[in-house]
Amino acid sequence: MKHILTFAILGAALLTGAAEYRDIEARVIPVPQKIEVVSGATFPLKEDVVFKVVTPLEAESVAATVIGDVRLYWHFTPKVICEKGGEKIPDEGYQLDTTTPEFVITASSLSGVRNALRSMRQLAEPERGVVRSTGFVIPQVRMDDFPNLKLRGFHYCDKKELWRIERAIRLAAYFKFNLFVLQLPMELKKHPEYVSENALTQEEVRRFVKLGKSLGLVMVPQIQILGHQGEIVRGGQILLDQDPAWAPLFEPSGSSWCISNPAAVKYIEEVASEYLDVFENPPYIHAGCDEAYNAGSCSLCRQGGEYWEKVAAHLTHFHDFFAARNCRMMIWHDMLVEKNDPAWKGSTANGDKDAAKLRAALPHDIIICYWEYGMPQPGGVTGFPIFDVLRKEGFPVVNSGWRYDTTEALGEKAYKGGGAGILQTTWGELNNSHRYHTIYAQGSTSGWNSLAHCPPVMDGPIYTVDLLNRYVRDVNCDMGIKDPAKTGTK
Repeated sequence: MKHILTFAILGAALLTGAAEYRDIEARVIPVPQKIEVVSGATFPLKEDVVFKVVTPLEAESVAATVIGDVRLYWHFTPKVICEKGGEKIPDEGYQLDTTTPEFVITASSLSGVRNALRSMRQLAEPERGVVRSTGFVIPQVRMDDFPNLKLRGFHYCDKKELWRIERAIRLAAYFKFNLFVLQLPMELKKHPEYVSENALTQEEVRRFVKLGKSLGLVMVPQIQILGHQGEIVRGGQILLDQDPAWAPLFEPSGSSWCISNPAAVKYIEEVASEYLDVFENPPYIHAGCDEAYNAGSCSLCRQGGEYWEKVAAHLTHFHDFFAARNCRMMIWHDMLVEKNDPAWKGSTANGDKDAAKLRAALPHDIIICYWEYGMPQPGGVTGFPIFDVLRKEGFPVVNSGWRYDTTEALGEKAYKGGGAGILQTTWGELNNSHRYHTIYAQGSTSGWNSLAHCPPVMDGPIYTVDLLNRYVRDVNCDMGIKDPAKTGTK
C-alpha cells in the first residue's frame, strides 16, 4: 500500500489511513513538504550501496560530501555516481528516492545534497534481530522537500560549556537551519576588561566558526550596541563592577551605552571589529538593541535635540560601519515600536512616542528580528500587527519565537506575509527535554515547512521527545561523547 503525506496545507492534517507509517514519517524533522512511504520493507546501508546524485555541481565536490557524510553517519564508504541535472530543485531542497538499492538524490546545491543525507539519517534505523548493531537499514521512501523561507536561524545564548555549544551547532545543521547566531562573550585583545575571565577564547570561537561553516551554517556574532550592558550572558556589568571609572561610557544606570559619547562609539567599534575578524567577516552581524532601558537618561544625551534622532544617527552609523565590511546589520524590534499603542495591544513593544520617527529615519535594509514569546491575552490585537507595520514600511523582517505557542504562528506569518525568515531563540532553555524538542523541532519546521504542525511532545502514539533524544545521541556519537553527564537533553 502506498501512502502520501503532503504538508503544504495549513495544519498539515493527516490523511485517512496515515497511521500505518506514521512512525516512519514522524522521524523527519523539520516536517518535510512531501514524504511517501512505499512499504514497511527496508534496504541495508552497507559497503556495496550506490548513491546516485543528480546535480548541476562538479562531481568531485558532490562525491566528497556524500562520502564524508555517509562515513560519519553509517561508517562505510559508498559508491557515488554523479549525473548532471536538478537545476529546477529549489536551493537547499532535494528529492530523495530509496525505493531501490541505488539511492537517488536530486538537488541543485550542495546544501540540498547534505539535507537529503540528513533526512536519510533520521529515517534510518539499526539493523534488526541482533544483539549489537553492525549496520543500518532504511525504509523505502520518496521525498520532495524544500524550505519555505530563505533565512532559518538558530540563536544560542545558553551555557558556555564547549561541548554544549558544539552540540547546538551540530543539531542546528542536522535540523536544516542555515544560520547560527552566537551570543556569548568572547575575550578581546583590544578591550580585555569588557568581558569576564570565563569568556570564550578567540581560538575557541574560531573553531566553532570553522565547524559551522563545514556544516553549511552561516555563523553570525551578536553584540550589543545600545542596551543590555548588564546582561546575564556576561554575568553582570563587568566594566563597572570592576572599576566605576568606566561610567562615562554608559547611562547612569549602567544598563545602556551613552551613545552621545564619542568614546563609547569608538569603544563599540573596536569591540565589533574583533568579532567580525574572529567570525571571518560574516555576511551578517546581530547588533542587539533590545530592552535598552534607561537609554537617553544622562545629561549629555538630554542635550541638543531629540533623543530619537541620536538613536537613529547611532544605528545608521553602525549600519554604515558594518556595510563597509560587506556585513548586514540585524537588530531586535522592541525599541522601535511604541509601548502601549492600542494598534498592537498585547504585543511586545518597548519604544517611546517617537518610535515611528525613529523607524522612518533608519536605513531600511536593516533586518528587524521581531520577537513574540506569547500570544496576546484576551483583549489584545491578534495576527502579529507589528510584523505588518514593519513589512509595510519596507523592512526585511525575521520572526523569532521561543518555546511557547508563537513559534509555529510566527513561521506561518513570515511565510504568508513575505518575511525574510525566522530566528529561533533559546535564552538558556536547552536544559529540558520537552523545551529542547520544541525549540529545535518546531523552530526548524517553522522556517522549513511554515504551514506544518510539529507537535512538541505527543502526536497520537508518537512520543516525539524520544525522537529528539535519538538525534541528540546521533550528534553525541559524531562528537565522541560518552560521558553520561553530557548525553540526552538534560
